[in-house]
Amino acid sequence: MAYLVGPSLVTATSSLAGPQAGSVLAGVVVLTGGVLLVRQRRTAPGPSHRAARSWAAVPRSRGLARSGLGLLLVANFGLGFAFGSLQVSVTAFAVARGVGEWAGVLYGIISVASLGAGFAYGHAKWRPRPGHLAVTLTLLATSCLVLTALTPRLRWLPTSCCQGSRSPRA
Repeated sequence: MAYLVGPSLVTATSSLAGPQAGSVLAGVVVLTGGVLLVRQRRTAPGPSHRAARSWAAVPRSRGLARSGLGLLLVANFGLGFAFGSLQVSVTAFAVARGVGEWAGVLYGIISVASLGAGFAYGHAKWRPRPGHLAVTLTLLATSCLVLTALTPRLRWLPTSCCQGSRSPRA
């Protein structure tokens, strides 16, 4: 919900009260949410003796390096790069086809589709075997690459329906 409501709320605030107000609102919401999450203890797992022993075995000088924090940071950097580049590339895609005003609509469609896919995946009651999951992901990645290679030849892209509605340029 944060990716759907947050940008709209910050954009509306920035439009109505100025860009500084939108940035301040975003900072306050992130800080407040972080503090509330840290203070919330109901869903935190209880302490276990096994976890205490596993941390005791890790040398103090290399504790964070061995805990997988580096891998987590790399994964989060990749996610941030993907989300940031998606907004830029969708806008560039629309502008390159002369329908820049539709960039927001395209990004909204992506957001709604992502939300629907997340709900569908969350409600699925299946347990894939690693082999099947690997084959499925390989087929998905291959189909995305094929569609990317064919994109200039495709006529059914969402922006193609908007081509006729733009005014001729002088």
